[in-house]
Amino acid sequence: MTASLRFTVNTVVLMLITVAGACASATKDSVHPTPAATASLPAAGSELISPTAATAPKPQGTLYGVSLSPRSFTGDDFTKFLDMAKRAGGLLRGGDQWLKLNEKGGSANVVAQLAPQHGMKAVIETSFFLQHSGELTTDITDHAVRAELVRIASEFASANKPPFMGLGVEINILEEHNPAAFDAFADDLFPAAAKAIREVSPQTKVFTTFQLERLRGLRGGLFGGTNDLTSADWDLLKRFPDADFISFTTYPGLIFQSVEEVPADYYLAIKQYTDGPIAFTELSWMVNEGLPGWEADASEQAAFVRKFFETATPVTPLLVVWLHLFDQPASPAPFQAGGLFDNSGNERLAWREWLASQ
Repeated sequence: MTASLRFTVNTVVLMLITVAGACASATKDSVHPTPAATASLPAAGSELISPTAATAPKPQGTLYGVSLSPRSFTGDDFTKFLDMAKRAGGLLRGGDQWLKLNEKGGSANVVAQLAPQHGMKAVIETSFFLQHSGELTTDITDHAVRAELVRIASEFASANKPPFMGLGVEINILEEHNPAAFDAFADDLFPAAAKAIREVSPQTKVFTTFQLERLRGLRGGLFGGTNDLTSADWDLLKRFPDADFISFTTYPGLIFQSVEEVPADYYLAIKQYTDGPIAFTELSWMVNEGLPGWEADASEQAAFVRKFFETATPVTPLLVVWLHLFDQPASPAPFQAGGLFDNSGNERLAWREWLASQ
């Protein structure tokens, strides 16, 4: 083990974050294993005309990767994670709550330094609220607080020069709970922070993230609410003209009980509402055994990987990040078993599909 890796492992074990690898565990906080909603799902193709052929050429220039998600942060487990993360595509995603971005030993700093040391690109995300309640962890409605967050973001970007930096995670969930805070973010904090980041690190691409299922009005299933396309919030995408691209988290397995139910135009729908570049910085289908009606085995997870690449290809995403490389038993249900490898380190069928689909 190199000296730099020894430093990294020792640093990572000090992190006050979950092994999901980021503060950006928005849906992971907000999802509860409640019974499926009684409202019917939207019909396939109900939002737009038929998509282009799913067999279109793979998008050129798309980057792939995983979040910081080793079996453990010690010894061979961490070394294996780094090796397999690089094979997974070379993106490594992590982050912290915004006020903690510059804390020594925090996830954001570790990932920003670790990724280039091992031939990967860092995707850093930061946020300031609890997704399950909309409660602010940092009061961004206060002008002085927003100014401090801009300073913190600028300092982090100057020190680390991350290739990709996401401000606000699943930000439409904030809008559902706290519209005033969302306005303060969209109209002031995001554009000011993006400008400050680019001034000190011009190569950094700045983005924000939306939760796709909820944005579409799909809030039933394991979200516990109702699926209603009339409650879609697509117009929120227009609130971020200063973003280099818009990113999405997507967990259709929280809404659909089988991969076959996911409409063929599921991701192409995005292009009706934005002409700009997009990315997927959280993506998974969980292998569940204990949720009646939502059971899924490794074959179904692999089928979703195939379907995702078939249906997302026409969107030409810039980034595609699978949530967990290895299962994370400490994550809340149902996210414990969404890895491309199980908790014993054995590869799932989805791993080979992931590699073959790139």
